[in-house]
Amino acid sequence: MNAQLRWNTGCIGCLLPLMVVAIVMFGLAAFMPSMLDALDEGRSGRLFRAVRDMNIGPFNIPLALCAAAMAFELVRQVRRMADDIAITATETGLVPHRTTGIAPIAWSEVQDISAAPAKRGEAATLVIRCRNGRAHRIKAVDSRGGVMDEFVREARKLGDLDGT
Repeated sequence: MNAQLRWNTGCIGCLLPLMVVAIVMFGLAAFMPSMLDALDEGRSGRLFRAVRDMNIGPFNIPLALCAAAMAFELVRQVRRMADDIAITATETGLVPHRTTGIAPIAWSEVQDISAAPAKRGEAATLVIRCRNGRAHRIKAVDSRGGVMDEFVREARKLGDLDGT
């Protein structure tokens, strides 16, 4: 028997259109000096004025790096929407989603697993404490209707953890 916890894809879905707009804006501004001029004229154009002269030819390095970082995050979020299982607890251990960057963790390495519910301004987080002292956090997991707490109970049963 496996236990699974899903991503809060509603949160991810709301951010995707904003990310696309920001990527396009930063990408165009990185390659079009005229767009950078228009953006730095605004009331909050300090960022654009600060990076105005960091160019190689017509190519603005900080804005291009910002667009690339946001594009990377967009791809990561799309992958999370396509495969919405954030973590699976199996009889052998915990298997986090590949976008978390956390390798599968055997139960012999897990000291505790707990739920940190969503707080104002913060997403719900699953906390995995390992015997080597490391703690892994998986944020933006679904916590509606007590599913995160249920996952923690099932995972503790599967891993024979006493919760201390």
